[in-house]
Parts: sequence; structure tokens; C-alpha cells
Amino acid sequence: MNYLDYFMIIVAKYFIIIPILLFIFVFIKNINKWKKIFLYAILCVIFVLVLSFIVSKIYYDARPFVVNNVSPLIPHTPDNGFPSDHTLLAATVSSIIIPFSMGLGIISWIITILIGGARMYAGLHHLIDIIGGIIVPIISSILAFYLTILVLPNKITK
Repeated sequence: MNYLDYFMIIVAKYFIIIPILLFIFVFIKNINKWKKIFLYAILCVIFVLVLSFIVSKIYYDARPFVVNNVSPLIPHTPDNGFPSDHTLLAATVSSIIIPFSMGLGIISWIITILIGGARMYAGLHHLIDIIGGIIVPIISSILAFYLTILVLPNKITK
């Protein structure tokens, strides 16, 4: 294994903590908006869980290491790769951060894309799995955003 392989393993397995830490920072920084952040985050997570469950039952994508009959860089069960759970989690957290801190949200989205790329490099996912792991949270966050505005009037970021 070369240095790039080791780096990709670290990104694929452990960089998920970065968006979570960014979310904690944004939450603390915006503690005066805790009700809106909390409601928005809970709704996002619920919508992501429901939507990802539905799409994973509709679409099955065998993992690349199964299709290509090779060993992945990171051991994994040969289950459905769609959508990528790691990308899904990172994208969900990134989507939650964006309305409250555009700058940190962009950083979180960059980390999300790196995670997705590293998961593909490691042989765990196809591009469609990563795209699914990004689209589901985006749709969910839009639904959660408007529902939060209905429940807690005024702009979500005020």
C-alpha cells in the first residue's frame, strides 16, 4: 500500500468527524437560535432516514469490490452501496450547517466531497452511491427548512 492509499483510508473512515465538529461549533456559536437549529436538524435527520431507506429499497447497487471481485482498501460487508452512508451523514450535517454559517457550511461540503471521493477510491462505492448520498440530504434539508419556517415563523437564520 502506498501513502495515497493510507491517506484515502483516513479520509474515508475518519474525516466524518470534521462536519460533526463544525456543526457543534455552529450550534454553540448560534446558541441563541438553538430551537430553530435543533428543530431543523431533527427534521433533516428524520427526512434523510426515511428518504434514504426508501431509495435504498428502490435501487440496489452492488459495491465495486463485489462487482470487480477485488479486495477493498477498507474491509466491508458486500451489501447495498446505495446511497453511501458516510456521504449521507456528512452531507446531512453540511446541509444543516449552511443556513447558519455559509463559510463553515462550504468547508463542510468540501469535506463531504472528499469523503465521497475517498470512499470511491477505497473501492466501497460507485459514483451513483455518492451522488445519492448527497442528493437525499439536499432534498431533505429543503423540506426541513420550509417546515421549520412554518413551525417557528420568521426566517430560519434570524
